[in-house]
Amino acid sequence: QYNLVNLDLGRNYFISENLTLRPFFGLSGAWDKTSSLVHYTTTDEAPVSLSQSYTQRYYGVGYRTGMNTAWCFDENFSIYGDLTLMNLWSRYKASAQETDVTDPLLPDVNYNTQGVQYGLQYVVDIQMGIRWAMRFNDDTMGFGLQAGWDQQVWINHVQSPVSTSASNLSIQGLDIRARFDF
Repeated sequence: QYNLVNLDLGRNYFISENLTLRPFFGLSGAWDKTSSLVHYTTTDEAPVSLSQSYTQRYYGVGYRTGMNTAWCFDENFSIYGDLTLMNLWSRYKASAQETDVTDPLLPDVNYNTQGVQYGLQYVVDIQMGIRWAMRFNDDTMGFGLQAGWDQQVWINHVQSPVSTSASNLSIQGLDIRARFDF
């Protein structure tokens, strides 16, 4: 479960007839929940069945900054490329449990641990795609549609209460947006 809310302030600069740059800065808020449940059985002489569960809840708020670019074909169509950097003050709450379920009537908990950590979360977001946009009402309002590919890397995002190491979270996929400017 992944949620991200962004609020930013920026302005388009027309560098040439076919190129626009939009530097921006703003605020971001994020929260997510990651869960996994793994069951496995050994095939030794005395088989053992284990069940491991892991949950991480994350909350973060902070600043974002970046640059949006657009290479225009005509008045309405363009190819865009965007780069955003985020730095979020964050809270992680992670818990893990391993249970021996060889005898389902008498499960034996091998470990049950949880931890809370606070820190900074660094995020890099890169996007590229195609955009259609139009301006109206004497260029005071606008409407746009875009479709492209988005890649986010959350650096050291996946925390573990049973280990001191962390790993990156990468999110990528098709990004479709509608926009109204006023």
